[in-house]
Amino acid sequence: MELQQREKKLMVAVGVLFAVVALYYLYGMVFGGGAMGNPEALRTSINKLENEISRAKNAQRKLNALNKRSLPTRQADALERYQAWLRGLVEQSGFKDARISVKQKQPIKNKDGDVGVNYAFSVTGVGSLEKVIRFLFSFYSSGNLQKVRTITLEPKQGSKELDISIDVEALALTTGDNPSLLTKEKGDQLKLPSLDIYQAGIVKRDFFSVYVPPKPNPPPEPKKDPPKPPSFDAAKYVILTAVIETDGQSVAWIRSKPTDKTIKVRAGEDFEIGPIKGKCLRVGVRDIDIEIDGEKKTIAYGESLGGK
Repeated sequence: MELQQREKKLMVAVGVLFAVVALYYLYGMVFGGGAMGNPEALRTSINKLENEISRAKNAQRKLNALNKRSLPTRQADALERYQAWLRGLVEQSGFKDARISVKQKQPIKNKDGDVGVNYAFSVTGVGSLEKVIRFLFSFYSSGNLQKVRTITLEPKQGSKELDISIDVEALALTTGDNPSLLTKEKGDQLKLPSLDIYQAGIVKRDFFSVYVPPKPNPPPEPKKDPPKPPSFDAAKYVILTAVIETDGQSVAWIRSKPTDKTIKVRAGEDFEIGPIKGKCLRVGVRDIDIEIDGEKKTIAYGESLGGK
């Protein structure tokens, strides 16, 4: 009803403003000043008048929409028909042990008089979460000037059903369009088109089961480096392949198989082949004595210098 009072004030203001502008315009015509002498002031006044008219029209549209949704203007009809509508909604939703009671019937007034009546109802019963969703979907599908004030759901021990308590408020405006009948307007508060979508999106969440936190993800296994390929011991393939006497001196022939390289070493000479660095101490008939990294070895014909 605030819209109705605002509309009245706006229309009065529009009338006063229009009269002021008309007088101002007339004064300018008679005395050669005022609005006729100041076109900018006249333009400002006209713009202000147009804004006030636009606001009044918007207020009227809002009031008309509320009047269409209002409960019947006759209080007896409003109370009886809305209670019957709620009862049908409860039965359709499948509540058990349902009760509907009037909690409050409060007149709404302002300084200009009665605006309407605010009716408060309590709906109680027993049912599943699916039935509660069905009730709410039907409630908000209706265009009645109404709202759910509070809703309380308590799980029943050892059951999937709930104790249901819903507080509802509805308004009957003194300017309402319907003296004795509920509105046929459709509600516009639902965002999704069908009950099934709401059921699927809400029921599967299982609000009333004991919360079990999800198991934490197992810690990642430490990253293992791939096994290294066996190292290649080139020293194993450095072989004493021959002992030959040349110019009265024995010479040892040492061959590296990986590189296919052969060196010739006499007693007392240092040598390097593949990964091995050493010194030849003696060259015998079929063996040699060498020293590698301070370790002395005797290598027979055909043996590896990397051996024991």
